[in-house]
Parts: sequence; structure tokens; C-alpha cells
Amino acid sequence: MDTQLLLVFWGCTVLGATAGLMGSSAFLEKKSLLTDGLSHALLPGLVLGYWISQSKDLPFLLVGAALSSAIGAWLSDFLQKNSKLSSDAAIGIVLGGFFGLGTLFLSALQHAESGNQSGLDQFLFGKAASLGVQHVLIISVVCILLVCHFVYHYREVKIYLFDPVYAQTAGISSKRISRLLLGSYILTAAIGVQAVGAILISSMLILPSVAARMWGSTFKGMIAIAVSIGAFGALAGCYISAKFAHMPTGPVVVLVLGSIVLISLFVNPANGWIKKWSLKTIRRWQISSENQLKAAYLHIERNYHPSSRSEYLAHPITLAGYFNRYAQLRGWIVRRSQSWYFSEQGLVCAESVVRKHRLWELYLNKHLQLHPNHVHLSAEWMEHFLGPREEKVLMNLLDQPLADPHSKQIPPL
Repeated sequence: MDTQLLLVFWGCTVLGATAGLMGSSAFLEKKSLLTDGLSHALLPGLVLGYWISQSKDLPFLLVGAALSSAIGAWLSDFLQKNSKLSSDAAIGIVLGGFFGLGTLFLSALQHAESGNQSGLDQFLFGKAASLGVQHVLIISVVCILLVCHFVYHYREVKIYLFDPVYAQTAGISSKRISRLLLGSYILTAAIGVQAVGAILISSMLILPSVAARMWGSTFKGMIAIAVSIGAFGALAGCYISAKFAHMPTGPVVVLVLGSIVLISLFVNPANGWIKKWSLKTIRRWQISSENQLKAAYLHIERNYHPSSRSEYLAHPITLAGYFNRYAQLRGWIVRRSQSWYFSEQGLVCAESVVRKHRLWELYLNKHLQLHPNHVHLSAEWMEHFLGPREEKVLMNLLDQPLADPHSKQIPPL
């Protein structure tokens, strides 16, 4: 692997890690859309920087981009404060206006006689392979300064992000911290514009923090994960872009980071879609199982009028076909003489469901003064959510009742 490629990889990795760090603050500050506006506002400054300097010297281009983005941020804030526009409308105006202006400047530059702008359009989608020693050095220095700045103000930033009111009472200037963070977003976007592009640099800021939020439960944990995801996504995107010719870096990096977000949505242990689907499926199956056991219990109660538990075990029951095998595996039913019967374990489960149903009906009737005809529907749901502890509490609260409001026997605990 040649030195140039290693240099590019280093620059992209450092940029991705810093973008993950700064993006975490933007995400928690609820300024994700603002970073999109800031990134699109870079383009006019880039073109003007080239036009004024008549060269592609990075300092001129990046300073122009940062100034243009800062003007866009000021204009967005000005529109919010001096009009009836909401924040997203103001950002949308800046985003579209500045990007349109930048595209117009770029088009005019292409048709100018002195427009030796070959490669300038790479700033739209990025091309990491074009990074030179100077650019990587600038990225490294600025990233180190941004990280040191964040670490130095870590306590103030944390308080500001999570409790701005307390920050004011603690003597922390929310306006100052907000401006410092805004400056960090602008600088991060400016130094990454050649590697990722003006259109997609905002995604590099936000996507790592979105994925990290699903895995991290603390601010430090979220930052660490966002930095790791940002570094990995940028490195992987740059590698793929360098490996395959004519493939812009920005879209590839965003696709890698987007894939990580998508995977996180499915598999994160806190509230991933797979976990949610599994829990819902298990819960639905549990409710269906309890309903089947309760129906079998009530069938025996209505048709045979048993006077003891042994009689419930002696009468055959009928269950839905799909449920038979599951109930047998759980040990709830046994087969005798070509018929199904409650096992001791199955009868205990059925009694528990019926007991919770009738206890809840009695509780609503006695303590909330609801008519017996109006308590059944609520009990149909609550019987599945009351646990053994709540069952005992209700029994004690209702003085060990023997019957529900409909004079039906409550199975003893």
C-alpha cells in the first residue's frame, strides 16, 4: 500500500472521528437540519475563494467556505428572529438559496475564459483520492484543535445540551456555548468538503450520532460510539472510493454510515426493531395462550359445574388445533383416551388467569363503584398484565374474596 493511500486513509479516519464527535452535539442540540444548511452554504464560498485567488490553494478555498457557511448560519438565525418563519423554514431558505447561488457561481466559472477550475466540481460529492499532504495536514490540525476545544469545554457543553436552564443558573452562557458549537460544526464541514462533498458532509456529521444514540445510554458512551462509527464509516467509504475508479467518496461514505444506522435500527439491544417485533410476537402468543387456557377452564365450569379442583382435571377440554402442540410442550395438557385434559401445571395457569380477571372485576366494582356490566372489558385486558405480586395485593385488598360481582367463584390463591 503506497504512502499516498495511507495518507488519504489517515485524513478520512481523523475527519470521520471528529465529525462523529461534533455531530453528537448537533444531534443532542436538535440542530441536525442546521448542519445540512451549513454544508450546502459552503459552496458559494468555495467558488468565490477560487475566483478571488485564481488558484486551488486549500487555505483560500476553506476560508471562503467557512465564511460562507457562517454567513448562512447568521442569515438563518436572523430570519428566525425577525420574521414569523420557523427554524426549519429559515434553514430551508438558506440551504436552497446558498446552494443555488453556489451552483450559479460554479456554472459561471466553467464558462469563464480564465476558469481553469478542473476538479473544482469534486467539492460537490467529494473525492478522497485527491487529498494531498497539505489538506491532510490541515484536517489533522483542525481536528486536533476541535477535539481539544470540546474536551476543554466538556462540562459546560454537557450541561448546556441536557439542561440549558440549569446552565444559566450555574453561570454558563448558553449563547456562548451555542456559538462555540456552531463554529465547530462549520469548521468540521469546511475541512471535510473535499473528502465528502458539500452536499453530503452533513450526513457524515449526523449519521454516526444517530447510530450511536441507539447503542449508548450515557453521553460519554454515545460520543465514544459515534467517534468509532464515524471513523470506520469514513475509512471504509474512502477505501471503496479509492478501490473503484470514478466512484465519488461522499455517497459511498454516506451509504456505509447509512447501512450502520439501518443495522442499528434492527439489532440494537435497547429498542431495535427485531427486539420489538420479538417481544410483540411473544406477548401476543402469551395472551393467546392464556385466552385458550381460560376458555377451556370456563367451558368446564359452565358445562360440568365442578365442585373441586380434581374435577377440572377429570373433564376433557378442547383447544384450538395450533395450540395443542404448544400446550403439550409446556406441560399444560395431557392426553388420555384420545382426549386432552388439564395437567396440574395447566390448571394452575388457567386458574391464575381466571382469578386475575375476576379479582379485577371485583376491584372495579367495589373501589371504583362501576356497575358489574361495565367491568368485563377492562378485566379482559388486565388479566394478561397483572403479575403474581399484584394478584396477592388484590386478594388482600379485597379481603380474600370468594366470588366476583357476577357471583362466579374466584379460584383460591
